Amino acid sequence: MIKKLFAVISISIIFSSCSIFKVTNPTLLSTSEVDAEEIDTALKFIGDYELTAYNLPGRGDQTFKMSITKDKNILSTTFDSESETGFDVLNTLVEDDILFIEIFVVEFGLKTAFEIYVEGNKVSGYVADQFEIEGTIVNKSSEYDFEGTYDLTFFFGEPYGNIDATLELFYKNSKLSSKLSYFDGKENIPVVINNTELFEGAIFINLVDPEAGNIEMEVYFDDQKTISGFYASQFKFQGKRIK
Repeated sequence: MIKKLFAVISISIIFSSCSIFKVTNPTLLSTSEVDAEEIDTALKFIGDYELTAYNLPGRGDQTFKMSITKDKNILSTTFDSESETGFDVLNTLVEDDILFIEIFVVEFGLKTAFEIYVEGNKVSGYVADQFEIEGTIVNKSSEYDFEGTYDLTFFFGEPYGNIDATLELFYKNSKLSSKLSYFDGKENIPVVINNTELFEGAIFINLVDPEAGNIEMEVYFDDQKTISGFYASQFKFQGKRIK
C-alpha cells in the first residue's frame, strides 16, 4: 500500500501544474544558509547556568549564576545579583557552535570574553582564552524541549487510509537530527533522512520517498506533547509525544 501511495505522490509531482496533488517546497533555510544554523545552534545555549571559573587574577576560583535569553534573534546575558562579576556585559553571540559573552573588566580596563561550550547539560570553556570554566545548565529553554519520540498518524485518505509512524527528534553533535519509520503492517520500515532544520518554531525534515524522491515534512508543535503537520505539503499528520 505504501508503494502505491508513493507512486501517486510521484505522479502528482510530474503533473504538478494541473493536479490537485501539487507538491511545492515550503520556504526553508537549508544547511548552507547561515541564519538557519545560527537559530538552530543558539537554542541549546538558552537557559540558566551555574559556572565556576578557576584561578582568576585576584579572585581565585569564582562561581557565577547567569541566564541566557533570546528576544527574537537577539541573545542576552544576565548575571544574578549574588554573582560578584566585576565586569560589564557588552555582547552575547554564537559563532561556530560556541557561545561568546563579550565583557569589559572594570578593574583592568580590559575587553575580553567568556567562551562557552555546551554538550547536553554540561558546560565547559574559558575566560580570556586561558582561565578554565566548568558548570551546568540547570534549566534549558522550553524551545529545546521538543527532543523526544512521537507516535504519528498520517491521513492519506481513500483508498490508502491512515498510516502509523514513529518520529524521533534529537541533537547529535550539537546538530538537530531526526529518525522516522512507518509501520507496514508487519514491521517498522526506516525512512532515509537528508536533513532536519528548525526555523521559526517549526521543524522541516527533508526525506527520501522511494518513489517520489526528496519530500519535505513540516512539523509544528501544538504544545509540549502534541505535534501536527504535513507530508509533501498536502497530507496531514498528527502525533503525540511518548517519551
